[in-house]
Amino acid sequence: MKIVRLNYLLGLILCVFTIIGQSAERDYLYTGIVAIDSQEPSARDAAMQQALIQVFNKLTGSNKPTAVPTTAQASQWAQQFRYQDHSIEVQFDQKSVDDFLKRNNVKVWTGERPLTLVWMAVEENGTQAIVGEYELSMIHWQQLFITDSKMRGIPVLFPLLDLTDQQQVALNDVWYHVGSALKPAAARYRAENTLSGRIFQNLQTLQWSADWLLILPNEQVGWQNEGATPAELIKASVDRFANEVVNRSEKNASTAEAGSIELTIDNVNNGQKYMHLLSYLQSLTVIDTMTPIKLTATSVIMQLKLSGSVEQLQQQIAAGQLLQPSPSSNEHALHYQYL
Repeated sequence: MKIVRLNYLLGLILCVFTIIGQSAERDYLYTGIVAIDSQEPSARDAAMQQALIQVFNKLTGSNKPTAVPTTAQASQWAQQFRYQDHSIEVQFDQKSVDDFLKRNNVKVWTGERPLTLVWMAVEENGTQAIVGEYELSMIHWQQLFITDSKMRGIPVLFPLLDLTDQQQVALNDVWYHVGSALKPAAARYRAENTLSGRIFQNLQTLQWSADWLLILPNEQVGWQNEGATPAELIKASVDRFANEVVNRSEKNASTAEAGSIELTIDNVNNGQKYMHLLSYLQSLTVIDTMTPIKLTATSVIMQLKLSGSVEQLQQQIAAGQLLQPSPSSNEHALHYQYL
């Protein structure tokens, strides 16, 4: 009997197919914010290009994209933009961005992005404190970390530092990475990962230093960073943190159970097609289980567990004449058009 894990998407289906022209995935991943000194067209176009590169970074989880768009592409794909302070915020068309990345064989970070609770203790101006929502004297550290994390598409959360947090976690627990205190506290925030760090300045060199410990469900990893300024230190720290999270996500995907494959079907633009597609896939004997992992206004991505080979799946789909293969299909991910 086939298993279809749909509970968490049932509410989303109605929303996606009744709001014309809106995508359920249109969120911060497809929005870039960059600094700008002028609102002249040339400056705006250059800023849009940087904003689009920022979107690529978030979608791939990397700070070194393997494909660079032109200023013309960035301007063409910009759905809307606005100036705020000395920056520009640009929202890009999801399909255009996704198609560009597929054409250039750029690997996108799919699946869930785990939430990380960040415990950061800072020694500054002769005092030590934990960075959190209610610690206003350290709010600039939090803002730096959140801004850089957004640039990499990594969801993070800082503790409230309310009475409950204070009863569970002390300053020394963060300073010395006491996992037995920090990890249970993450359960309150529904965070899968915990990151603890201590930050201090060398009074002789004036260099800022950070010592980090990332506590994952099944392992821990630690590292150090340095920077001439707080902004430089946090940028380096977030880049290393993001790389650790992305690398483990890719490792988990590569070691997933044998016989599983990702299936993307385009042109699924209404509820009737979606339900028909589900019924059709359930009829294919080679599919053991299927789990929807991404749903937009025009497409659906399924994670399939197969009882046979990928070649058998392709043969059964070809015999059904409902789906047409796309040139972007490969041995790791199949791509079809709904006819």
